[in-house]
Amino acid sequence: MTSLHGIRVVLTRPEGASKEIADALRGAGAEVDNIPLIAIGPPSDGGAALRSALRDPLAYEWIIVTSANGARALRDVVSDDRTLPKIAAVGPATAAALGRQVALMPARATASQLAGAFESGSGRILVVGAQEPAVDFVELLQPKGWTVDVVVAYATSDVMLDQQDRRVVMAADVVVFASGSAARSFTRQRLSGQNSTLVALGESTKAVMEELGLRVRAVASSPAGRDVVGAVGEAMGRTSP
Repeated sequence: MTSLHGIRVVLTRPEGASKEIADALRGAGAEVDNIPLIAIGPPSDGGAALRSALRDPLAYEWIIVTSANGARALRDVVSDDRTLPKIAAVGPATAAALGRQVALMPARATASQLAGAFESGSGRILVVGAQEPAVDFVELLQPKGWTVDVVVAYATSDVMLDQQDRRVVMAADVVVFASGSAARSFTRQRLSGQNSTLVALGESTKAVMEELGLRVRAVASSPAGRDVVGAVGEAMGRTSP
């Protein structure tokens, strides 16, 4: 088992979303602080566009879900027993948050890879995404013949840290990011510490971090606690015996 004794880890997910990961890291011996860099809230329309689009979900051939937050917003609108069209998810964390069978998921968990996985078609696609989408699905899928509707399912905002939390983040051995939005907040607040090692949850988060000029030392293949422990251990040169 990977030993993380003596390693200080900061998790940047919103409160309540990190318990399993924090417990797993502490179980491996790490010192853990949860300091959210973003807050998740409803979109500016209060979710009206998403509810309207899902009045007749079978008008669509596909629903694309681009994040775990979008997946949770979708679940809030439709009951578990409601019939939906085929669902495409950006990666394993999004698929897990959906709690439904996923018909398409790219080998590499990025929005551009997901768009590229679609073949030509003539039906309608509903994209359930963020207020600041990583890619323009309309631009990528319309040339393939699809009619694409995009709805904003949630909005993110930066959580501006006080001086005490800034010091904790900047002194951490490892900072773990679960979304590109958290990485953007980190960059905007200039929170890079001299010795900070950065870990991403999923390839889509890694892609955003690299676009921001952040060096990613390891990627957790899923948000499961054991995978995050493994990624932190890899980033710090701690390998299982």
